[in-house]
Amino acid sequence: MSKKAKYWLIGGLISVILLFSAFAGGFFTGRNYYLTEEMKTAKFIFDAYHKYYYFEQGDLPHELVNGIMDEYSEYYTKEEHELITKSAQGYRKALGVAFLGNSLKIAKVLYNSPAENAGIKEGGTITKVNGQSVSTYQQFKEKATGVFSLSVDYGEGDIVYNGLQPQEFKETYVKYYDSQTEYYFSGENIQLNSKSITSVNGQVLPSDTLYIKYSSFNGIGSGNVANWESDINTSCGQFAIAM
Repeated sequence: MSKKAKYWLIGGLISVILLFSAFAGGFFTGRNYYLTEEMKTAKFIFDAYHKYYYFEQGDLPHELVNGIMDEYSEYYTKEEHELITKSAQGYRKALGVAFLGNSLKIAKVLYNSPAENAGIKEGGTITKVNGQSVSTYQQFKEKATGVFSLSVDYGEGDIVYNGLQPQEFKETYVKYYDSQTEYYFSGENIQLNSKSITSVNGQVLPSDTLYIKYSSFNGIGSGNVANWESDINTSCGQFAIAM
């Protein structure tokens, strides 16, 4: 083969390679560009599955039929994940009361919530919203909008709480008591506070007794678990202070 023919052959091969590369690049770039948001989401899920899940790899129909995640996993959008992360850090936007079933009996009042700051206590039953009688959670939900008042019966007649509304707050998890003092974590920037008491839930504590009330294990601080014990925003940190 002559030298000139070799140059033509090499030039032709290079041209074919360049054309194929351009085609392939355009194909994959165009494919990603024209994918719908739903298809991009599905592709992200499958890519994550193949990269991180330690299971036998099946074909696509098999994965669709049998599920691409284990029973302890769930997919969240970016917005849902941000909301869940914020909730795990203790942020709430609510009145701060939980009811027993569909009744209006108050089963729990979240620490540092608008309800607790107003003086609402567990064990009572909400009887009225803005002076109107309610008996179910649905009725409560429909009437308790904006700024409202609640009538709560603790067994000795109604107590009225005015100026209530759901607000964002940072939940706290621990209270502790000795015979004369209640210690609690509260405020927008969580701080340890205290007040004088004569009893706890109607019972006088002996002078050598400390009572710790730990409502829930929550409040994630930094990503490093080792730091949680020293973080006053976490239930670990609050419990460590109490201890």
